[in-house]
Amino acid sequence: MNIIKVRYYSDTTKEYSNREYSYFSEEPLSVGDIVTVPVRNTTGKAMVSVVDVPESEIIAFKDAVKTIPAGTKKLNPKEQVMKDEIENMELPEPPESVEPEITFKLDSPSSGYTTAVIILRPDLDPGYDILKSSITGLKEYADKRIVTSDADLKFLTDDMILIGEVKKSLTELKDKYVKPIQNHLDEVRKPINELFDLLAQADLINQQKWKTFTDAQKKKAAEIAEVNRQASELARRQAELSGTGEFTADTTVIEAPAPVQKVSTNTGTVSTRKVWKARVIDFAKLDDIYKLANQRMLDAVAATSRQPIAGVEYYIDESLTRRGK
Repeated sequence: MNIIKVRYYSDTTKEYSNREYSYFSEEPLSVGDIVTVPVRNTTGKAMVSVVDVPESEIIAFKDAVKTIPAGTKKLNPKEQVMKDEIENMELPEPPESVEPEITFKLDSPSSGYTTAVIILRPDLDPGYDILKSSITGLKEYADKRIVTSDADLKFLTDDMILIGEVKKSLTELKDKYVKPIQNHLDEVRKPINELFDLLAQADLINQQKWKTFTDAQKKKAAEIAEVNRQASELARRQAELSGTGEFTADTTVIEAPAPVQKVSTNTGTVSTRKVWKARVIDFAKLDDIYKLANQRMLDAVAATSRQPIAGVEYYIDESLTRRGK
């Protein structure tokens, strides 16, 4: 059994892919041969690009490599090799499958029940195996890749574009399983959050009224303490001025309400707790260790006007972008 690589032909673009795919072949083939290859649940046209591929190159995804049966060779148009290079090719879409799923019955005021179908176990989806095989192969290529020429860099570029396409496929697979769950959670959260909001409002109102009462008690206690102090001072002054040393003013102390620290009932206890906190009253005087730069805003200025900002320098950071054709 021979191991070869092919480039898929697109009926839409009339070109061959620049990405190579590995196959077993039941008959000897040559570079440039046009063959019919199995793709998903059907077949497609492809051109042989590499022959005598060592088994070590496909060991990571050998079980997923398909076989080209004998007798599928069409012709050997070597004159088309240069003409038939293309920019890229989309990965074959995962085959349709029946996924394990669970159906929830939800209470509905209007109809009694509604249903929400939640699909489980993406690892049982055939599309998962296809993506895992592709991603494993890309990882193996990345580990072993050596870039020493412009040609090597082009192959690396092809793989980076392909990785971007695989990310899209992986995102679609994830969304297929995650979005129904998220949508169901949103439907659950909405009415529950309404109740949480009402409960929080009730709790806040009660806390404010607790604070209003206890603050009034503190204020009253402070006023009584001042009245008692003044009465004591008046009695002392009268005793000094009378010459007898006797108190003639009423020095009876007015009882002040005790500060409210805790209230206990048959259902529980509510108490106050003092916690030290900090508030900024002059940001300019803060030590630098407590200041945090607004990086998003600074990057926006760097990308547009690059106006001078004290303590800031602008620089160019090179990053790679990818775009398939």
